[in-house]
Amino acid sequence: MVYSDDKQRSAIEALRELSVSDPVVQLNIARYTKAMGEQLRGRPIDRVGGKHVAAAACFTMDGSDRDYLMAASVRLEIDQIILTFDVNDPLGMPTGIVAVRLEDPEVAFYGRCRLWAPANDGRLLIVPEADAERHFDASGESLVERWRRLPGSLEAGEKRAWHRLKMLAGSFDLDDLERARLNVLSKGDDGRLTATVKRLAA
Repeated sequence: MVYSDDKQRSAIEALRELSVSDPVVQLNIARYTKAMGEQLRGRPIDRVGGKHVAAAACFTMDGSDRDYLMAASVRLEIDQIILTFDVNDPLGMPTGIVAVRLEDPEVAFYGRCRLWAPANDGRLLIVPEADAERHFDASGESLVERWRRLPGSLEAGEKRAWHRLKMLAGSFDLDDLERARLNVLSKGDDGRLTATVKRLAA
């Protein structure tokens, strides 16, 4: 059966909303998001309300999602690192990573980024679109662009990064995620995007 683009989009959005309402899916997404934030900063968030690069997650995006994430960065005055998940396999590992960065007076969207980890226990870095000549450091209040080559193999560092992320995510239980919130993006019949904040289901 062949569907129009609008019907396909509606079906995908319905599947997203169904998946994100599942407590097991919520837990999986929250674990990975918390793990990524800690690995990028090199520490847990030490104070509520302090400014930092936001760690977020969403299902594989379309143009409307990108517009929303960029608008959210402008409105909240934050940079974001976003893990993407496959809506058809929401209990799996993230499928990719993107970045949204405030670059006054513009806001930039970096798709198909790569995670990189050093051979020691250092923080993760973000490599935009496999550009080995530069990377982003997310340890402070914003994504800082570093124009220098990574101190090691991109491929080996990427494998280390995802392995560490998976191990740390798997170590969190529900008590570790008591303050977790899900910002659920949905699109109404009129095409307008709305975001609903949900607490992590018990």
